[in-house]
Amino acid sequence: MSADEEKQTQEEPEEETNDLREPLWAVVAFDGAIAKGLTYDEAVGKIGEFSEDEKPGLCVVTNEVAERMKNS
Repeated sequence: MSADEEKQTQEEPEEETNDLREPLWAVVAFDGAIAKGLTYDEAVGKIGEFSEDEKPGLCVVTNEVAERMKNS
């Protein structure tokens, strides 16, 4: 592996991690979006605020996916 390829390989995971820090994430339930425009950690924290009885089926998706759910 060349030095350039190794450098590129090392940079790729950092780019993925940066996406997790961007407000690209939403929390959705069966009945729609709970919150949008969150970082991934904020979204995971939001899930922790609800019990399974209050809001079943909570999951983290991108804001784009949350918008598509709203329109379907």
